[in-house]
Amino acid sequence: MFAVSVFGTLLFILLAPVTAFAAPDFNEFFQKHSAVMLLIDPNNGQIVSANTSAANFYGYSQNELETKTVQDLNTFSKEEVAKERQLALSQNRNFFIFRHRLASGELRTVEVFSVPFTFQDKALLHSIITDVTPFRTSEDSVFHYQGRLEKTIDDQASELNAKDQRMILILSVSILVLVITIIFLIKGRHAQALVEKRLLYERKRFEEIIRGTNVGTWEWEIQLDQIICNDRWANIIGYQPAECASLHLKDWMKLIHPDDEQQIRQALKTVLDKQHEYFSAEYRMRSKTGCWVWVQSKGKVVIWSEDGSPEKMSGTQQDITQRKNAEQAMHRKAQHDSLTSLPTRSLLFDHCNFSIAYAKRHKTSFAILFIDLDKFKPINDAFGHEAGDEVLKEIATRLTTCVRETDTVCRYGGDEFIILLNSIISYDDAALIAEKVSRKVNQSFQLSSGKTVYLSCSIGLARYPDDGASIEALIHTADDRMYKVKKNKSAAFAVAEL
Repeated sequence: MFAVSVFGTLLFILLAPVTAFAAPDFNEFFQKHSAVMLLIDPNNGQIVSANTSAANFYGYSQNELETKTVQDLNTFSKEEVAKERQLALSQNRNFFIFRHRLASGELRTVEVFSVPFTFQDKALLHSIITDVTPFRTSEDSVFHYQGRLEKTIDDQASELNAKDQRMILILSVSILVLVITIIFLIKGRHAQALVEKRLLYERKRFEEIIRGTNVGTWEWEIQLDQIICNDRWANIIGYQPAECASLHLKDWMKLIHPDDEQQIRQALKTVLDKQHEYFSAEYRMRSKTGCWVWVQSKGKVVIWSEDGSPEKMSGTQQDITQRKNAEQAMHRKAQHDSLTSLPTRSLLFDHCNFSIAYAKRHKTSFAILFIDLDKFKPINDAFGHEAGDEVLKEIATRLTTCVRETDTVCRYGGDEFIILLNSIISYDDAALIAEKVSRKVNQSFQLSSGKTVYLSCSIGLARYPDDGASIEALIHTADDRMYKVKKNKSAAFAVAEL
């Protein structure tokens, strides 16, 4: 049973990297798994979550189980629990044997294996419960049979004692030895058969889980510098298994994106130098078609030599391209206006902070243009918000054509825009661009309805470092100057206020 539990432990540890970075995948694995599983708060024994198999085994609903503690299920007293823990320690077992009471009142002997597990930033115990009642019953039956045989032999020896005490003694001892030997052989074979059956079952289940989770596996014989991977590992990057049959570390590194290679080498080094126990990295690999595939690799050194050198490392590899693309799309969506696709305030502030750092280092300057549309509200009132959206998208396009690729055009809010002009030497340089922006905005615009509208704008100008040492100060100055222009349209733009 100890060997089975160890195998189960290794299985769970192998799977843990997959679930740790993708909580929905873990929940599905946890709920659908055939093993009885509980997530337990180690501080008070509260059952935080129970899977479907646990509900079926204990006869409670999952909601009922999650209102209980492990003490409600365990029939052992605190003293008995302590004795069992001490016994497990003395026998070098990594599991405990308890008696759990089901909802029906039936008592079952169970093996409980628990490992620390972090889920949703909370430290929990992940417990796997195995019903070993049939195995325990079989053990009791064998010992009962042994006792009956011994009693029979004793009775026969007593009856024959009068005839030949010496012969009876010799025969009794011989028979006893033979029976005990047979019993131990039967018991050993029975236990071995159970272990083999469980191992076969666990191995098959492990293979099914690997196929179901679509995860690649790899083993690195470090001293031989040979990497062995399964079919899925090869398929992730578009190769046939035969093409990856004989890989070395240098072959693996050739497939990694140049920007990620140093990161991978450093991560491996920290594990091989025993600075970290686990290897974990997300990086890009070049597929057979030439495109880049994002993968997540996790691993651990599983064999160390007597002198402390790493000999074998095993791990998994998963295709996370879809997740990475989704993250990048979400990141872009968060930093770009949904209507105009222009950068939002947060991205503008990032660019401005970079410009400030660059200007300080190279003793250069840059400018901020704060732009407000003068006749936008009447368009919204007369033609509706859809027409207003058309105008804003057109203005965004026009502003973008007025600047260089190194500049940034941002929709600051409503009908307000900000342009970051990098490497501006003087106010005159910025004023020229402001004039260009004003001319572009003043051009007529035809709506999809066929109506023609006319716009104008007010522009405020601020220059770093003369008008402020921070982005907030520069925007405040440019905003003030824009409002002065708005009140006094005799000025073309805010530079006239300088």
